[in-house]
Amino acid sequence: QVAMAAGLPAQNILVADHRGDIGWTIAGPLPDRPATFDTTAPLTLGGEPLWYGRLPVARYPRLLNPPSGQLWSANNRQLQGPLHARLGDGGADLGARARQIRNALRSLPLADEKLLYRIGLDDRALFMATWRVRALDLLSDAKVAGHPQRAEFRRLLRESWSGRASIDSVGYQLTRSFYYHLYLELFGGLDARMAATFPDSDFELVNPRWPAVVEGLLQQRPTGWLPSGTSWDDVQLAAVDAAIAHLTASGRALSDATWGRRNTLQVAHPLADTLPLFRYWLSAPEEQIAGDDHMPRVQGPDFGQSQRMVVSPGHEDEGFFNMPGGQSGHPLSPYFLAGHDEWVKGTPTPFLPGPADHRLRLLPRS
Repeated sequence: QVAMAAGLPAQNILVADHRGDIGWTIAGPLPDRPATFDTTAPLTLGGEPLWYGRLPVARYPRLLNPPSGQLWSANNRQLQGPLHARLGDGGADLGARARQIRNALRSLPLADEKLLYRIGLDDRALFMATWRVRALDLLSDAKVAGHPQRAEFRRLLRESWSGRASIDSVGYQLTRSFYYHLYLELFGGLDARMAATFPDSDFELVNPRWPAVVEGLLQQRPTGWLPSGTSWDDVQLAAVDAAIAHLTASGRALSDATWGRRNTLQVAHPLADTLPLFRYWLSAPEEQIAGDDHMPRVQGPDFGQSQRMVVSPGHEDEGFFNMPGGQSGHPLSPYFLAGHDEWVKGTPTPFLPGPADHRLRLLPRS
C-alpha cells in the first residue's frame, strides 16, 4: 500500500517479503474511471474528464502468490479481464521479452544471483527469428532470379545468423531491417499524415504492438489493403529491396552490415549537449554492443538497461550490480565512467562497495 500511495509516475512494482510471499501491483496514482470507460485518453474531444479522481488503493489491481511461484515484468500486460479493463491500455509491450524472461525463469533448477544475472544478458533473437523465416520463405529461387542483391540477402540470412543479436551477425541486421522496412511499406503513409498534424508522432509510438498487426495482415492477406495489381509478396519484396538499398547506401557491401555497426553505444553526460566542445571528455567510448528490443538484453545505441542489479535481502555480499556510465556523474571525478566497461561487457560486479579510498565529511559552518 505504501507503493500504491506513492507520488511517483505509475509503474510496475514487484515485491517479496521474508515469509516468501510475492506480489505485483502498480506503484503511483491511477485514475478512477467510469465502468463504461473504453479508451486510455484522460479527456474526450469535448474536454469532459473521463475520470473522477484518484483510484482508491483498495481497488488497485494486484497479483499475490501466483500458482507458478514466480513473477516477472517487462512492460508487458500482467492482467486480463475486468482487472485489465480497470487498469486500461497504456501501450503495453507486445510481450516477447516477457515471455523469454518467463521461460528462462521456469527453466532454472534453483535461482541464485549468478543465474538471474545471466537472464538479463540473454540476447537470443527468438522474436526476430520468425521474421527471418518469413524472409527466407519469401525469397524463393524465382524471386531472386535476376536479382543478385536479393540472392546475396538470402545467402547472408542463411549463413550469417547466430540466433542472437550479436555484434558480428549480418543475418540479424538484415532480418531486422526487413522487419522495419515492412513497417514502412505498410504504415509509412499513415506516419506522414500523422506527423503533419502531430509532429514526432507515428503509428509505432501509439501502438507498440504493431508487429502483431503486420503478422495478422500477412496471414490473412486482405486485398483491400493493397493498390490494384499488387500482391502481399510484392509488399514484402519491396521491404527486402528497401532494406538492401538502406544497408548499402554508403557503398558498403551487404556482407559488411553487421548488427554491431548499427548497435553502437552513444552514452554521454547530460552536459554534453550543452557544452558540445567538451563532448569528447563527457562521453563514454563508442562501443558495439549486443542486444536489441524484444529480448531480455534490451539495448540500443542510446537506450537500454539502466542498471543490472540482482541481490537477495540479507545476502548483499553475494549480489551484483552495474550500470551504464558508472555511478559517478561528476566528469572531473577520478571515478567518472568507472564501472561502465563492466556494464558494456556484462561483467558482474559486487553489489557492496570495497574498502573506502576517500571519505567526504560535511561540516557545519563555523
